[in-house]
This record gives sequence, structure tokens and C-alpha cells, in this order.
Amino acid sequence: MSTALVDAVARLLAAEGVGAYSTTDALPQGSVPITLYAMPQGQGDAIAVSTYAGPEPDTRNEWEYPRLQVRVRATNPLDALSLDRAAYDVLQTAKGALPGGTWSLTDAYALQSAAQPLGLDANGRHEYVRNYQLSTHRTS
Repeated sequence: MSTALVDAVARLLAAEGVGAYSTTDALPQGSVPITLYAMPQGQGDAIAVSTYAGPEPDTRNEWEYPRLQVRVRATNPLDALSLDRAAYDVLQTAKGALPGGTWSLTDAYALQSAAQPLGLDANGRHEYVRNYQLSTHRTS
């Protein structure tokens, strides 16, 4: 299993029913795939999660403050907004050990009050994005 924080967040969203994620198995037919860093080609609805640099880590207590981006896509804009809201509801209340056992999440909060529209992709699907500030530390 990966020790990457982005993998743990994808597993959390999948465990909470926001979408489906696996690094080894085929996803269930009709599920909304959760991918890392890039949207999948050819899928309809989808979620991509990415981590990126945030404030500097606290070397006194091993805390890290990465940022997280959750990008959603759907043919219908209301479906895309529902995916964003489902991810928001999970992340805004998530605390404690993340799936995989490597990371613990102390705090997560959205940096925007609503999903930001990115417009339509090349296939006419609606995309939205929301960014989060995370407070984390490694547990192993």
C-alpha cells in the first residue's frame, strides 16, 4: 500500500461512498472513479484528487500542512456539484487516522466557500474544483 497522502485521501473518499478507488482492482461498473492528479480519459463522471505545497512544515512537532485539490466532472452540472458537495462533506469533518495507517488528519478546511467552475472539458462535461488546507502528521 502507498504511503502517499493523496492515496490516503482517495481511499477516505471511496470509503465514505463519494466514488470508487483502487490501485490494483477494476472499479465496479457504473461507479464514479477517483483518480490521482489527472482526470481519466473516456469516463463520464469522475473525481481527481491532488496534493500540492502548502505552508512550511513544523519541524518541532512533525506536522505538515499540504494543500489538497478536489476536481470533479460530470455531464450534468448539478451532478458535478453533488460530487463536489459529497467530497466537501467528508473532508470538512474528517479527523483521525486516514485509510492505510500512515497519515493522521487533524484538520481539513475548504479554502473556497463553493466549488469554482472550470467550464466545459473537450467533451462538453462540466468541471469544478475546490481546494483544501490540511493539517497532517505521519503515524508510521
